[in-house]
Amino acid sequence: MKQEKSFMPIIMAMMVVMSFVCSCKSEKNAPVVGTLTAYYAKEDFSVNDREYKKGKLICDSNDPLNHVSDEDESNFRYSGDDGGEEYSWLLPKSKVEKKVYTMNQLTPSDINGKACFVAENGCVARIFWSNSNGHKFYNWNGKDEKYRDEERYKECFVLSAEWLTSWDNSKILFEEQLNEKLGNIELYCENKYRQYDHLIGFLEEYWCNKEGWDYTKSAYEKDGKLLVDQWEVDGIPEYISIAYIAEKDALYINGTLYYKDTSRESK
Repeated sequence: MKQEKSFMPIIMAMMVVMSFVCSCKSEKNAPVVGTLTAYYAKEDFSVNDREYKKGKLICDSNDPLNHVSDEDESNFRYSGDDGGEEYSWLLPKSKVEKKVYTMNQLTPSDINGKACFVAENGCVARIFWSNSNGHKFYNWNGKDEKYRDEERYKECFVLSAEWLTSWDNSKILFEEQLNEKLGNIELYCENKYRQYDHLIGFLEEYWCNKEGWDYTKSAYEKDGKLLVDQWEVDGIPEYISIAYIAEKDALYINGTLYYKDTSRESK
C-alpha cells in the first residue's frame, strides 16, 4: 500500500502535464479569431417596411455594411451605411434571438484533403483540394487569360456551399477558391467597406464559371478536378458570411451551422 501511495504524486503530476499538453495542442489547432454575434427573428414581424421571417438571420457581426447594437432595455438598433446613405431602425428585443459564437482558424489538417459539412436544412458545404485540370482563368469577358498567381490556381482549396436565400428559400450554390496564409485557410479578413476593430468572416466571389454553365451544378468533379474555365466576376460579386466554430466542429454560413459529417467525406 505504501508503495502504491508513493506513486500517486507522480501519476497525478503526469496527468496534469498531459492535460496541459492536450489543452495547448487544442488551442494550437484551433486558434481563436474573435467573437461572432448573430441575430435571428424569433417570429415573423415587420419593421420599417422590412419583413423578417421566423428563424432567419437578421444580421451578424460579419456583415461588412450593417450592424446591430443595443439601444435600450427593449430594443436593438439596426444601422448601416450603403454608399454614404445612412439608415437605421429599431428591432424589438422580444422578437429577436441573439447568439454568440467563437470563431476559430481553419487549417489544412482540419480538412485533410476534403471535408463535408451538413446543415439541418439539408444544405451541404464542402471544402476540398482542387486542381485546374487544364482549365484557364480569364478576365470578365473571357477574352484575355489572366492569373493573379498561376501556381496558386493550379492547385488550391475550394469552398462549395449550398445555402437557402432568406427571401424565397431557394437554394444557391456558392463556390470559390480559398487562399492560405500562415498555415491557415483564409476565411477572415479586415473589413474593406467600414472601419471595424475586428476581423470578419467574409468571402467574396472573385471567379465565376464560363458563360453557359449551369450555376446549380458544381464546377468540380468529386476528385477536385475543375470542369470549366473561370472568368473574373463583372459587377457586384456574391458574398457570404462564414466562420469555423471549433467547439461544434462546424462551419457557420449566413446564419446556419453546417456540422462536419465524416460519413460523406469518402463519397
